[in-house]
Amino acid sequence: MPGRLFLLVGPSGVGKDTVINALRARAPEGLHFVQRVITRPRTDDSEDFEPVAPHDFDPADFVLSWPAHGLHYGLRHQSFAPLDRGEDVILNASRKAIPAFEDRFDSITVIHLTAPAEVLTERLLARGRETREEISNRLGRSVAIKTRRARVLTIDNSGKLSDAVDQLAKAVMRNPDKD
Repeated sequence: MPGRLFLLVGPSGVGKDTVINALRARAPEGLHFVQRVITRPRTDDSEDFEPVAPHDFDPADFVLSWPAHGLHYGLRHQSFAPLDRGEDVILNASRKAIPAFEDRFDSITVIHLTAPAEVLTERLLARGRETREEISNRLGRSVAIKTRRARVLTIDNSGKLSDAVDQLAKAVMRNPDKD
């Protein structure tokens, strides 16, 4: 049975890292979490990432890399080795990078995390990285989910965290009757 790749996508402030971190405590065996490399210093935010200086970021070091919000993001080659062993991988991904994932991997499920704009604004203000105007501009840049063949599931993360995590846990569970 081949390994499956789950891409958790959605706008800034929707809680992708929070939901992924909560899933870790109840992840099924064989689900691996990818750590992104980002050209930003480590802060107290919720994402577990590998910080790297912009001058040390070389796209050749990664299976995939992309720019977003003035930063560069990368995914190391070894992060995807579990797929070759038939195990599953999940990561926080960019909506714009979905076609590049589809070019490189077979079994992909895009999990689109959503929340209303007012919820996103509150969360981004609480994070304290951007001004209200910058947040408004960021949220005004709507990015559509474009896939050629990946399955897309939508999870609303505007309510209780446990509800979103329950839905994500169900989505990544292996079901022998469906695989």
